[in-house]
Amino acid sequence: MVKKLNDEELLEALQERLGEFQNAVKDKHDLREQLTEVNKKLDDAEAFKSHFIARISNEIINPFTSITTIADNILKSESLDWEEVHRMVEHIYNEAFFLDFQLRNLFTAAKIESGEIEREVVTTHPSELIQASIDSFVKQAEKKGLKINKDIQFREGETFKTDSEKLKLIMKNLVSNAVKYSEKESVVSLQARFDENGFYFTIENEGEIIPEEKREGIFDRFRQLDTRIHSLNPGSGIGLSICKELADILYGSISASEGAKGMRFSVVIPEAEQPSEGFDQSGDELFFDDENTTGEIL
Repeated sequence: MVKKLNDEELLEALQERLGEFQNAVKDKHDLREQLTEVNKKLDDAEAFKSHFIARISNEIINPFTSITTIADNILKSESLDWEEVHRMVEHIYNEAFFLDFQLRNLFTAAKIESGEIEREVVTTHPSELIQASIDSFVKQAEKKGLKINKDIQFREGETFKTDSEKLKLIMKNLVSNAVKYSEKESVVSLQARFDENGFYFTIENEGEIIPEEKREGIFDRFRQLDTRIHSLNPGSGIGLSICKELADILYGSISASEGAKGMRFSVVIPEAEQPSEGFDQSGDELFFDDENTTGEIL
């Protein structure tokens, strides 16, 4: 026998059904928004991939072309004096160094994308990592007339447990970025110290200030503020995204803020508990021994 509902019970049942219907409509709306966002990200990723392939092709092909052309000229010439040979070899070195740096970033991005990257913790001297990162781009800084001010607050011989190769690549990308986007004849300021959160590193340049609403996007591999293939500033455009990914792997953080005359980037990396067992750093090198990446011809 079917129970007959009174008016109050009928109204309550209708309100319950209406609530269920409204929730279903909201869920459908939320799902549509999520799908729209996913489609937008896929479109952005596809556009970035096309742009990235075009740009990185130039960044790899151009140094190779320059290197082979100069080397061929040296081999064919019978009248070059030592000063001219030195200048040409220095140019070869600089092109090869730039190529090496780009390839390191590309290989790191590929490892991150495939999920095949892990921390390899060693005991390292942070002051040496910082100095090596600065030395790597001293020639580029000199060409722009830049002055690099350092405030490195470590005691002599002070060590830190972390993945030194990943931390070094973070700092190299930040130094490279600061040099690249600095105004000519300006100053790059760098600070490093230990605090309660671990290793603290900040670098500030004098140049264009990125609007606050766009700052988070600069760490996204699928977004770039400057999408022109023939940008005045060379590079693959993935350096800052790699910094963010590597900082995450090291359980740290990176942020961008407005400095006194330009942009300031800050990195905080906590110290790892202990070094990885059986890790040999020697297998991670490409063309150059990092102890000699000073931009000078040896």
